[in-house]
Amino acid sequence: MAARNVSPNSNGNSDSGGENNAFIDQLKIQHLRNKTQKLKDEILNNLDSQLEDLLEDFCQEVEESNTHGSSHTNGEVKKTSSRDRELPDKVFVSRRSVLTELFEISHIQTLKNIFIAVLIIFSMNTILADFIEKGGTGSLSDAWQKHGFRLVIDLNLVYWAFGKLSIVVQIWVGMMFSTLLVYPCLYFWAISRPLGRAGLPDWLMLVAYIVYQIAFMAYPIKMLGEHQFPFASAFIVLLEQTRLVMKSHAFVRENAARALRYKPHSEQDQGPCPDFSCYLYFLFAPTLVYRDTYPRTNKIRWSYVVSNFAQVFGCTIYIYYVFYRFCVPIFQNFNSDHVTPKRMVIGIFGCTLPGVLILFIGFFALLHSWLNAFAEMLRFGDRLFYKDWWNSSHFSNYYRTWNVVVHDWLYCYVYKDIYNVSFFCQFSV
Repeated sequence: MAARNVSPNSNGNSDSGGENNAFIDQLKIQHLRNKTQKLKDEILNNLDSQLEDLLEDFCQEVEESNTHGSSHTNGEVKKTSSRDRELPDKVFVSRRSVLTELFEISHIQTLKNIFIAVLIIFSMNTILADFIEKGGTGSLSDAWQKHGFRLVIDLNLVYWAFGKLSIVVQIWVGMMFSTLLVYPCLYFWAISRPLGRAGLPDWLMLVAYIVYQIAFMAYPIKMLGEHQFPFASAFIVLLEQTRLVMKSHAFVRENAARALRYKPHSEQDQGPCPDFSCYLYFLFAPTLVYRDTYPRTNKIRWSYVVSNFAQVFGCTIYIYYVFYRFCVPIFQNFNSDHVTPKRMVIGIFGCTLPGVLILFIGFFALLHSWLNAFAEMLRFGDRLFYKDWWNSSHFSNYYRTWNVVVHDWLYCYVYKDIYNVSFFCQFSV
């Protein structure tokens, strides 16, 4: 009897022990799988970073080889000099924008469709809210007679933001006319200056150019203070002022050095100054770095131009809806109500997500759609206006990739000049 009573208990203990061992084995296997997955992710991340570094180095070597050419001529190696230590120039090649290539992938196109769907939802939400607020309890016909088209979509905020456009156009025409005058002044100086080293006419031209740039930067700001433009109109004036200042400096910087190095009847005799058509094309081309010629496409796709301008218009309406539905209700009574630190913090954090969304939409509208539309109309081939800044892991890489147009200007006319001056001082010593 005793033996019979012990045997069932021993079997139960053995079964429970087996179940515990199986559970422990499963935990070990799961832990091993987690470690394997983690190791796999680390290896893939390391491979991605190494491949990106290799591609960047390869592209830089290609640009340097295209810029400076081969260092071997007739089997002889050139002697190293100060010119060999110069930084590579900006090289223009025919290529498409990053988002243009990404939108050809169906999964990325899905994200674009999601943004369009959200825009439609925002539009319906705003139209319905305005209809309920303005329509009231009366009939639809009475509300339409009272409010008209504003019953469907109220763009008073947009009309206010782009107010005083006639004055903005006048200021823009004045800035453009003064920028066009840069060419005849530079042309007259380039063909009339004596050959050789810089002399008194060259220094007088430099002083006149500095005075012009200071006046060009001061006059639009003075007009903004006098007319008190709303923020969108003021943004247009400041953006065009900055663009034309950078354009004129790029043209003068490239061709002043060309005029100083000019030697008539030489093998590379291209004249002391380019044609006016080159300058006029550069003023409207989507780049801030001057070249006499750029890579060009074969034809103009007007359907692509219209679609890009339609995207700019849609992004403008998108920004209006986001700002009107999320930001205006928070700050519309700030002047009349007492603002406490608590309310200020809540308002700032409440506008963080809409602000980031407006930043993304503005980037897409300006640096992608707007620049691609002008590039297509001018058959401008190099359309790398930005890089994949959304994959940046450091701020240094982000600032170099989110706006390649401005970065190229800073590299060519600020960083390179400072580097060349510092290297020349070291080389002289």
